Amino acid sequence: MIYVNAPIGMGKQVSLDTNLLMADGTKKQAKNIKIGDIVLGQDGKHTKITGVYPHKNKKFYKVTLLDGRYFKVCDEHLIPYWSRNSRNGSRGNIKKLKVKPLGEMLNDYVVNSVSKTGSVLHNYKYLIPLAEPVEYKERKHIISPYAMGVLLSEGSLHEVETRNALRISTNEEDILVKFMKEAELDKYTHYDYNYTYNFPKKYNPNVQKINDELKRLDLGHTARYKSIPEEYLVDSVKNRKELLKGLIDTDGFITGGKDRNNYSVAYYTSSSKLRDTFLQLVDSLGYGRHVTVDNHNDNTNWAISVYTPDIIWSSKKHSDKARGRQYKSKRNIYTPIINIERIDNQDGVCFSVDNEDHLFLIDNYVVTHNTSLTKILSADLNTKAFYERVDDMPILKKFYAAGAESRLALAFPLQVAFLNYRYQQLREGLHLAETEGMKNTVYDSSLLSDGLMAFNLYKRGEFPKEEFRLYQELSQNMQANVSGHPFSGFPDVVIYLKSSFPLMVEHIVGRGRDMETIDDDKKDYYHSVWKTYDNWYQSYAQSPVITIDMDKYDYVNNSEDRRNVIEYIESKLADFGLLSDNELAGLYMAHDIKDTPAEIDIK
Repeated sequence: MIYVNAPIGMGKQVSLDTNLLMADGTKKQAKNIKIGDIVLGQDGKHTKITGVYPHKNKKFYKVTLLDGRYFKVCDEHLIPYWSRNSRNGSRGNIKKLKVKPLGEMLNDYVVNSVSKTGSVLHNYKYLIPLAEPVEYKERKHIISPYAMGVLLSEGSLHEVETRNALRISTNEEDILVKFMKEAELDKYTHYDYNYTYNFPKKYNPNVQKINDELKRLDLGHTARYKSIPEEYLVDSVKNRKELLKGLIDTDGFITGGKDRNNYSVAYYTSSSKLRDTFLQLVDSLGYGRHVTVDNHNDNTNWAISVYTPDIIWSSKKHSDKARGRQYKSKRNIYTPIINIERIDNQDGVCFSVDNEDHLFLIDNYVVTHNTSLTKILSADLNTKAFYERVDDMPILKKFYAAGAESRLALAFPLQVAFLNYRYQQLREGLHLAETEGMKNTVYDSSLLSDGLMAFNLYKRGEFPKEEFRLYQELSQNMQANVSGHPFSGFPDVVIYLKSSFPLMVEHIVGRGRDMETIDDDKKDYYHSVWKTYDNWYQSYAQSPVITIDMDKYDYVNNSEDRRNVIEYIESKLADFGLLSDNELAGLYMAHDIKDTPAEIDIK
């Protein structure tokens, strides 16, 4: 059990023009992101920006993925990945993601080998996770999503302005029937020598409404200028899947693999705008994709392969083609890094977000990462991390609201609330140790830190004596019986993030919580917290303490410092008997360490 202990306030870096995906479906450049903005996490759900950290003149790189997407980050940016060499059970499990600074991937992201025939094979090491389907609010449409997909692929939309009828082309009766039902159409005219179906207004009252809507959406164009309207892209998962089915039913193809036991799905278009918006649709649903170009007879067409085990069609022809075959690709889970290219130095900004996996989405639904020592260490040790709880504790904001007066009034209920949460975390950690043999669980806040915060309030006269004694008794009683076992209240090791008071204030400002403004009262309060931790550090002897000097080692923004800190911590865990020689050797091998890490600071 490892506690990361620090005073209050103790996030990676993208280019300023990188777009972050906002919860409402819009995009906002990184340079304009503010604390409190709601963005999208890897899980497709909303997550809040909790810290914004600008940086000047950093080394930047363009990172290209196999599916064609790319992003620009600095060499210190933490990349979430699965390794090509990791077990299949790990790949696809977000909880088993590793993180590594981009700078440490520069020389080994691709390993070339030669096949028996003499051709060069590129083996890409780092597999980047795809996002889960993004959750947007459901919209209502005059033209249903499925019908819109059919019209974009097979509708004669350029005639909307000139004809009194709506028409589509198809040779599949089931698609025609479903389209008419979705579009609320009753009758058509048709000639046997072609596959065009006309829907005259005099037989179909809904045609005028559909044509007016197509005009409003500016879709009255020839095939090369069609695109999916934004309001259909920022819609519920259900509606986006129906839109995709309309597109795949009409201009999609299903083909069998070489062994004839598997299948793949592709969509074809001659419109660059439809290509781009189709890719946006696929990315937002968390599906894999790959684009190939066909320059045939001076005409450019694109084939977009879509990777998902989901059934993304409804037509009988496609179902017949896929029958008896299986989806086998892993490209719906991850996409590898295939190129890292140095670009000019530039300013950047890194963020912290409030979700547990610390992942959020940038442009084209690429998954990226913010950072904390707890996250990095727990990922390296392949153990569970337990995080601070703040945003769902409304009492905390009230605690800070009126200075000393509100602290005095709410010290007891706030500390009990934190005590209860830490107790739940501790029980879960000990349960994992008993049932799964998990060791070295990492906690970024603890019963120790809660006790220090409570003691500081008592010392300031902001925690009534009788209530403080009751809090102490409650804490001791809860710790005496955790999951049915006595617990001393002390961890196996404490990692203490020591900092000067100015640096602590800088970190508080950086995470930007409204309740933690820096006025004279709060500055006095923060200084007393800092002093209480420092006094505790000078006298604590119940378990080993690893001290990291935050003024000297910037593990957040400096990849070399981060590596030194992690390697040093792990070497000390071995000294304390918390890692075996084999476990430490495995970590050293993963880090490519040949010598013993330099000494940092140990108490």
